[in-house]
Amino acid sequence: MQTTVQAGAAPGVDFCDFIDGSGVDYSVTHEIGAFKPGDATGPGMLVAKHFPDLSATAVQQLSEMNEPGTSLVIPGYDITIVSGIGDAAVWVQADSDPANIEDGLLVEHGPDVFVFGVPDGPDAQTKLNNLAQTTLSGS
Repeated sequence: MQTTVQAGAAPGVDFCDFIDGSGVDYSVTHEIGAFKPGDATGPGMLVAKHFPDLSATAVQQLSEMNEPGTSLVIPGYDITIVSGIGDAAVWVQADSDPANIEDGLLVEHGPDVFVFGVPDGPDAQTKLNNLAQTTLSGS
């Protein structure tokens, strides 16, 4: 296994990249204090915070997303709310470049945000859900 850790990659952000025994490349980003007191939170706001260049229409649609299993397709992304991980979790598949699709799991955990990423594959969501559960159980 190869691992790269960048503590403090940016103020309040830690980043880890590793390749598992089968050659799958994972990334984990931890943004400390991403949500300030009084900030709107929840699945939709988690996506809006992570993708700040979204249109006002997309942000409005995201703010209305609350139920696990709810899906939304916005230009460049397929988004689905996931239950049972952190305070809020959202599965995001970026589809803007078919040759380089990466799947991601955004997780709100208290005021922090974790982003788990892996190249698209048939079991990507299961792998990232398990990685998120393991990571959050130790934080």
